Amino acid sequence: MSIQLLKLIKKNIKTFIWSFFISLSITTYLYFTNPIIYSAKGIFKYIEPEGQSKVTKIDTNGTITYESFTPGDGGLHIPSLIKSDSLNISLNTGNGIYTITSKSFDSNYPITEVNNFLNELFEININFLNNKLKSIEEDEKKLKFQNLIKNPSKSFPLLIKADKIETIDNRYLIIFYGFIISFFISLTTVVIKERVDEI
Repeated sequence: MSIQLLKLIKKNIKTFIWSFFISLSITTYLYFTNPIIYSAKGIFKYIEPEGQSKVTKIDTNGTITYESFTPGDGGLHIPSLIKSDSLNISLNTGNGIYTITSKSFDSNYPITEVNNFLNELFEININFLNNKLKSIEEDEKKLKFQNLIKNPSKSFPLLIKADKIETIDNRYLIIFYGFIISFFISLTTVVIKERVDEI
């Protein structure tokens, strides 16, 4: 900060402090009215009736440099099953695992929402397989679908339910940026006042 600005602030110290106080008051209000977000997540692996394909790339030394899983055919379209704005799903193609995440202002809600979805997913899959079975005529395919219906874990070989809450509290950014913005607003106010007084 230049000596001229310091002199300007010192000359209009009351205006600077008053403007700074008002800006900090707004920052404090925003801090206390901005709620904490609570998050929970679960993971699962879904294998479609036609399986899934895996792509692996190996370099000349025999080291695996890339792996990706692509969902197979004939299964559920998992993202379309999300009916809530607070629920989000993503597929990690590196291991073929879906992550289901819930975020809410209510600390009790995310775990319940994630686990309810995972429970419903089992039922949706069973109904889906039963409906598909009705349209299948080949004995081999029928047997395959009947086996999937009797053994739901074959469709979901990995499933970990939500069991803990994560707190997302970004309010410290409000204080950090609020302090900086308050300072510049106060400085601008002092400069404007000085210009007005000169006129």
